[in-house]
Amino acid sequence: MFKMIFGRRVDPTAPSWDHREDQPLTPFEQLTSEPSLVPAMEATWAWMCGNPGAAHVIASRTDEWIDTLHAPTKPGDDATRVGAAYNLGRAAPTDDDCLSALVRALSSDVQGCRRAAVFGLQAAGDAAVPPLLELLSLSNDHDALMRAADALGEAAVTPTSDPISALGSALFKLHRMYETSPAVSGWASGKVQREQWMFDADTAATAIMVALSSIALRAVSSENVEVCLQILDVLLPWLTVSGPRLSFGDANNHMHGINYVSAESNCPIWSACLRWVASVRGE
Repeated sequence: MFKMIFGRRVDPTAPSWDHREDQPLTPFEQLTSEPSLVPAMEATWAWMCGNPGAAHVIASRTDEWIDTLHAPTKPGDDATRVGAAYNLGRAAPTDDDCLSALVRALSSDVQGCRRAAVFGLQAAGDAAVPPLLELLSLSNDHDALMRAADALGEAAVTPTSDPISALGSALFKLHRMYETSPAVSGWASGKVQREQWMFDADTAATAIMVALSSIALRAVSSENVEVCLQILDVLLPWLTVSGPRLSFGDANNHMHGINYVSAESNCPIWSACLRWVASVRGE
C-alpha cells in the first residue's frame, strides 16, 4: 500500500478553480447530512477562497455554543461539538468570551471537547495566538502542549517571532521533562507506563515541529527573513539532539520521533528557508 500525503506550500490567496462570484452558491445545508458541520464548511470555503476573515460571525448564540462545546460526551455528538467550536472560533476575534471558552476547553476532561477546541482556535486566527502562547509556557501536560501547538500552527496567520520562541521553548521543556520524569528515569511502574509516557511526549513534540513548519511556510511566502532565521535556529539543533537510551536495550528514546520522523519530514521546509534567506543575503 502506498500512502500519499500532500501539503500546500502557502495559504490560498484566491480560488484555484474557475470561481464565479456572480453565480449564487448552493447553500451548504443542502450539501451535507450533518447541518451541525455547516460552520466548519463555511470556514473551509472562506479559507480556500483566500478570505478566511469572511467566515467571522457575530456571537449571537455564545452561551449555546459554549454549552454544546463543554457538554459531557454522548454518542454521535462530535459533529455538533465541532460545529459549535467553529462558531466560537469565527466569533472569537471580536468576542473575548468565545475565545476564553475555547482556551478553557483545551483542559477539559472530555477528549472530544479538547479535540473540537483545536478546530475552533485554528478558525480564530491571530486572535488565538496570545492565550496559546501562555498555555505553551505554563503547561507541563503532554496533551495540552500537543493541542496548543496544533492550534497555534494554523492560528498564527501572521508569522512573528513570539510563536517561534514559545514553540522552541516547549520543545526544550519536553526534553527536560524526559530527563527528570520518574516515569522514565525511575522505571518504577513497568515498561507499559514508560512507553506510554514517551509516546505522549513524542506526539507533543511532533505537533510542535509541524506547527513550526506551518509558520515557516508563511514566513517564506511573506518574505520574512527574521522569522525564517529564527525558525532555523530553533529547528536545526534537533537533527542531532536525542534523549538517553532505555536501560534494557530498547533503541527507542524520547527524541526518536523528532530525529527520525519530524526532522526528516521538515528538511524540505528548512531547505526552502535556507535557500530563500541565502538568496536575500546574496550568498
